[in-house]
Amino acid sequence: MSTLLKTLTFVCFVVFIVLAFGQIIHLSLAATAAATPSAHPILSLQLIRAANIGRITQLIVLQSGLMAAIRDIQFNPDGTRLAILNADGFVDIWDMSTFRNLFRINTGTKFENVRALTFNADGSRLLVTGGKDKMARQYAANGDIVPFVVFDGSMTAEQIEGENTIIFSPDSKSYVFGGPDGAIIESNIQTGHMMPPFGVRGLAVLSLAYSPDGKILASVHPDNGIRLWDAKSHKQITTLRGHTAPISAIAFSADSKLLASAGADRTVRLWNTQTGRSVAVLKGDSKHDLGKVLGLAFNADGTVLASGGTDRQITLWNVNKGTAALILKSDQSELGDQNEINAVTFSPDGTMLAVAGADGTVRLWGVRWPATTAQPKPNSLTNGLDSSPAGNVS
Repeated sequence: MSTLLKTLTFVCFVVFIVLAFGQIIHLSLAATAAATPSAHPILSLQLIRAANIGRITQLIVLQSGLMAAIRDIQFNPDGTRLAILNADGFVDIWDMSTFRNLFRINTGTKFENVRALTFNADGSRLLVTGGKDKMARQYAANGDIVPFVVFDGSMTAEQIEGENTIIFSPDSKSYVFGGPDGAIIESNIQTGHMMPPFGVRGLAVLSLAYSPDGKILASVHPDNGIRLWDAKSHKQITTLRGHTAPISAIAFSADSKLLASAGADRTVRLWNTQTGRSVAVLKGDSKHDLGKVLGLAFNADGTVLASGGTDRQITLWNVNKGTAALILKSDQSELGDQNEINAVTFSPDGTMLAVAGADGTVRLWGVRWPATTAQPKPNSLTNGLDSSPAGNVS
């Protein structure tokens, strides 16, 4: 009997200690929450347990306190900062060495009025492109607004009509606008002088992208075609056709020899920019439907292409083989459509992949590919490869 009494006494003591310890933790967390400012929430860093998935490691999650969908993400040219644009019109600048939020830019717009951002060549300026309001805004590396020089230098403006899209030229000496009337206009940054427009009259420009070598300008149009233009003479080189539905994303490889495109037809196409030929058509299979692809990005050496969209998954394609090498599945499937992927981008050195979600998060993945993948064969995609994923590593 005494043994039983001692046992019961010991159990009660343990329960008391556990409850007391739990109360201390509860009070500590409550005090911490009360001390956290909520009037102007900024992106918070949430450390997660590292999960090795094949050759990819999910590192951290950057989460918006406002839970607004992330529209676009871009690393600056040296990879030390990551700019995150959300649907509430805020741009958050993160330091990639400390993973701390440096500052927030309020563009003054909301919801569908913001769509994309881009750094210039040296990272000293950041362009934020409007959506429905068709306005563009420009900021310095410290977040200060930089006025545009317009009308041949006679005026400046804090925001200008960016038409449908606006990007920096590769040498950062000009802006290039694409409009709903089909006109593409290049304007000198310092003087505001505009060169004669070019393009396809009456065929709206939905997006623009320069090849990294600065020789080619690609424009996307509602006829499901992509026009390639000589960046210097503004003469059309060719039209890339093959998509059967609107194109939602394009990306050049680092050597400018390949252009990837994707859209609502649930395919990703690779094009040889020198010949204009389609050299690969990347498709899903019975186990993996790509859905509408909203984001595309090549890694640093052009051997890996990342895609993501309404399938709420990131597919990493082996560019040389034209197959899906790895599929990263969302760990928040219960969010449904809110966890669609709106944008993907690699860090300039190719060691990190950033993924922007409609759930308001940006996930950062550490990327380690084997040496055999890191050495692409010259012109390995010039023989008309047309492939679907042969297998997935998950």
